[in-house]
Amino acid sequence: MASTASPPIENAEITQQRLRAWLESLQALAESPIDNDRFYGELLARLTKAVSADGGRFWTQTTDGGWRCNLSFGLDASEESAESAQQRRQLFQNIMQSGRSAAAVLPAPVDAAGLPTSSAVWQPIAAAGVPRGVLEFRVRVVTEAAQAGVLRFLAQAAAVASHFHLLADRRDYAAMASVAEGERKFYLSAHRHLDLRKTARVLVDDGRVLLGCDRLTLLVGKKRRQRVVAVSGQEDFDRRSPTIAALRKLAVRAVSAKRDLVFPEGQSDCDPTTIELFERYVDESDVKRIVVRPLRAPPPEKETVGRAEPPILGVVIVEYFRQLEAPAGESARLELVARCASTALRNSLEHESIFLHGLWSMLGRWRAGLLEKGSLRRALLITTLIASAVAAAIWVPVDDTTYCRGTLQPVARRNVFTPLDGTVRKVFVAHGRRVKRGEPLVELRNTELEIAQTDLEGKQRTAAEQLLAVERSLLDNAQKLQPQERARLAGEQSELREQLASYKRQAELFEERRRQLMVTSPVDGEVTTWDVERLLGNRPVRQGQVLLTLAAVEGNWELELNVPDDRSGRVVKAAATSADPLRVTFSPALDPGATYDAQVVEIENSADVRGEEGNTVLVRAEIPPADAMKWRPGAEVAAHIHCGRAPLGYVWTRGLADFVRTKILFRWF
Repeated sequence: MASTASPPIENAEITQQRLRAWLESLQALAESPIDNDRFYGELLARLTKAVSADGGRFWTQTTDGGWRCNLSFGLDASEESAESAQQRRQLFQNIMQSGRSAAAVLPAPVDAAGLPTSSAVWQPIAAAGVPRGVLEFRVRVVTEAAQAGVLRFLAQAAAVASHFHLLADRRDYAAMASVAEGERKFYLSAHRHLDLRKTARVLVDDGRVLLGCDRLTLLVGKKRRQRVVAVSGQEDFDRRSPTIAALRKLAVRAVSAKRDLVFPEGQSDCDPTTIELFERYVDESDVKRIVVRPLRAPPPEKETVGRAEPPILGVVIVEYFRQLEAPAGESARLELVARCASTALRNSLEHESIFLHGLWSMLGRWRAGLLEKGSLRRALLITTLIASAVAAAIWVPVDDTTYCRGTLQPVARRNVFTPLDGTVRKVFVAHGRRVKRGEPLVELRNTELEIAQTDLEGKQRTAAEQLLAVERSLLDNAQKLQPQERARLAGEQSELREQLASYKRQAELFEERRRQLMVTSPVDGEVTTWDVERLLGNRPVRQGQVLLTLAAVEGNWELELNVPDDRSGRVVKAAATSADPLRVTFSPALDPGATYDAQVVEIENSADVRGEEGNTVLVRAEIPPADAMKWRPGAEVAAHIHCGRAPLGYVWTRGLADFVRTKILFRWF
């Protein structure tokens, strides 16, 4: 770019030394703990002098995407026209989206000769990938090389500004972490206890430190009945003192107003009575500033339509004796303390509202006193309990029962078998269907039988036709036949008649077998086989195979109990020594809340493997007719077989004793 004037050119080395000195000063400025406005004010002033600019501005982006001038040095910071603002917005957007630290140079107004007198330089600033702003300078035009040097210097200055933002962010994060840690400790300590007095003590002491106030007072109550429960820095206080009475009146006024009361800056929002209370209390206690905040109960977790406003649980009063202005961040910290105090108070009040809370607390203190570690009372109590347990285990008799599982079955039940080989053609019944004796259940089809019967019918027709032909020959040619021929025809006639008689008997047998293909019910009962149609439909069956099971569910019922082999000895011994049948108590799985009685009628002499239970002995128990009800055949039951009475210790430790005898003593001795 051409230049209009050529100021004295410095030595290159001297210029570099001067710029390095400027960068070192900017680096020291960036590492100092100052805020953004002060940093960029110093940055604009120093860069303007370093590049011999007419002035500079610092632009930041607004929430609507526009740009506004935050700081200005040596230039007019007034807003420009809408057209210029739109051009600047597009220019800055292009600069920020370039993705690298670069400057844009635009010509400034020209002189009378039409040559530019200065240029505008824009340098974007970003840190950690986040745009932070744009620096603008009005630089005098000298040479293109000088402009390139200015751009390089501004890029280095932008790197220093990025370093400042990173250090500032780190300081902010550290401060936020410190505040968050303090809030976390406050939350933990506030919710450590459920006792109201302990909770209130923690809230006022730790809350005073978090707020930075001189005194924090907590009051609890409903509406106008507010009582002071804790004052920071005071383990005990006189509830009748004028200070406590004045604090209670202020709390009542805040609860009635349902809002915060602040003195002195909030006097315009208070009524004359409240202002008078504040002024009287300030005169007596020499306090400079007071904040009274009602504590509302936390809202319910589930939102309900038209729910009432949460009730006020209490009031917290913040007092400052040494400062009149509100400290920085007071509103946020007070909101945190109020929110935490509301939850902690709600929990403590709900805990103390438990029925007979005082009695339970007294019993808890007695338990702690009796069971205090190392005390004589604890030793005597434990010794007494152990002696009582041993005596009860030896001399207290209880029912000796054997636990087992089993099934409920009707006493009268019948399996329906397949009379012939064949294929199920049609099923007439379903699960739970009541049937009568002789009612059809399943229709079978035997292809071989049909083929044999068809073949027999063909042979029978052939023999009948042959017999008819022989008889016609004998009848029509009686005079013409020779004696030998007559004798032969008579023999054939006799043989054919015997064949027809044999075929007739075979046809009757085939018909009998065809009737057997229609399987009928042998007894009156109910079909207990599940999903008969799916189980038998179009399935091939063999002779003697079980098709269905019928049960007389309206009759008597019995239990089939599978007693494990290692427990069956007690049952057999008890049955042999008892004059009466052993009693069984059982509970059906379909009705576990009900208990019924039964009597053992038969014990199997051998043990068999049955399912997952292993070796078991089958025990049948009869259910009294009075207890019979509509049960499902095969329903599972849990039962106890009563085998007499035995000492409590033996009954409880019998399983362990059997294990020791069989697995340890018997193996090694």
